[in-house]
Amino acid sequence: MTSEQFLGAVRALLACLSGWLISSGTADAATTQLITGSLLVLATAGWSFHANSGDVGQQIAGLVRALIATAGGFAVQRGYIDQATASQLGGAIATLAVAGWSVHAKRPGRKQ
Repeated sequence: MTSEQFLGAVRALLACLSGWLISSGTADAATTQLITGSLLVLATAGWSFHANSGDVGQQIAGLVRALIATAGGFAVQRGYIDQATASQLGGAIATLAVAGWSVHAKRPGRKQ
């Protein structure tokens, strides 16, 4: 299965879930968009772990990006911050995470 096939199947399932949540009155459109977006990001990160099993740095970077996107979407949905602030905070956190990983990976005495 390719990543496009996997993510296409996930998107189809999430579209069904969204439709059911909205039609049953369980959640509004904005909430279902947040839920499905977050689940899609996490599914993408999970696929990245599966497909790139040899590159730990890429796996961690993908997971950090997924978690940042999910947390930012949640904060915007709840009204804690606006979209521009979420974007700036996400970029700053991702940059700090990459810098931290780079320092960790290149420390003296570490096996390459």
